[in-house]
Amino acid sequence: MVASIVGGQPVCSSRPACVAWPRQGLEQEFGLTRGKLWRIAGDNCWRAVVCVEGVVWVTEEWDLQDYVLEAGQMFLITLPGKVIVQALVDARVGLTPSLEATPFQGGFQETIWP
Repeated sequence: MVASIVGGQPVCSSRPACVAWPRQGLEQEFGLTRGKLWRIAGDNCWRAVVCVEGVVWVTEEWDLQDYVLEAGQMFLITLPGKVIVQALVDARVGLTPSLEATPFQGGFQETIWP
């Protein structure tokens, strides 16, 4: 069941942080063998962990729920603190740049009709 659309991509109803993400938008990408952990520390709010291949388990500090991502799904980091990613099978994972909206810097052109 789809809850809404974010950036033209369907959002999983279980959490608005699980959407498909294009591979070319990744800032980092690497492989994890089954059972290996990847620890992300610091304030990474509004960055996303993307499961490119395989299946990974994700847990975020201060979040009581854990998440399992399959290939093509992402987890949006919404809290400061540690995030742990573990490969449940051999996997490739990536991290996006910040997805936080940037303020509009342009202006509006005034058009006066006769």
